[in-house]
Amino acid sequence: MSNQLDKGKLGEDFIHQIAFDSFLKFWCYPNPKDEYGDQKEICDLLIVFNDTAIIVCVKNYEFKGTYNKYFRKTIEKDIRQLSGAERKLTDKKTSLFIKHPDKEIEEYKKNSIKKICRIIVHLGDNVRFYPLRGKTNNGKFVHIFDRETFRTIFSELDTIPDFIEYLEKKEEAFNNTFAVVLPKDEYDFDSMTADQFKEYSFLNSIDDVQKYVLISGTEFDLLAHYLVNNRQMPGHLISQKYGWLFLQNDGA
Repeated sequence: MSNQLDKGKLGEDFIHQIAFDSFLKFWCYPNPKDEYGDQKEICDLLIVFNDTAIIVCVKNYEFKGTYNKYFRKTIEKDIRQLSGAERKLTDKKTSLFIKHPDKEIEEYKKNSIKKICRIIVHLGDNVRFYPLRGKTNNGKFVHIFDRETFRTIFSELDTIPDFIEYLEKKEEAFNNTFAVVLPKDEYDFDSMTADQFKEYSFLNSIDDVQKYVLISGTEFDLLAHYLVNNRQMPGHLISQKYGWLFLQNDGA
């Protein structure tokens, strides 16, 4: 248990360091708590900018080769935590006060928030595929990043409005899409991984999915397509004309 707690703390520290070294510093609230309420941690990282709140949950579980189990311990658990955090942040019946490390305790102005983005960062090594997005029980979009993707996003996007715009464009493009990222080289995709991938794809073939997208590479490649396309997702990703798409890291 102690080892897992240490890994969790290392994961959170990684996320906080990236956020504080980037353009996000003044809008980041690491491990925010209800300062005048129950003092319980709301999420791993809260980013508040104008009318947008970004809720971030982090998992640093060790990947041991079983994908469905790993996703349950990371993605499914984090989605529940994100939903709990969102309920806390949107409950208009109560006031909420949080603290930025460099500022005094301040009120989180619930009535000013019009947009909420939900992010999961899972840091397990040697994962050969993972879903690009998840959904809460009531159908809200959840962004899923791995370690290097999260780091890269902040090095390539210069301002917080740029970051929020990218998240919004990605939600629009992939809301009704089953999208899977394949970040490892092709030779790393052995038969056991392939069998688990087929099982995962079958179990997640749900009725609201209109399109299937495989990204051979990392989300950095998706970001590259977005940037060279004048900060728009490529048209074939948004169009309902195609049922299957394969996005390669060489720009094809």
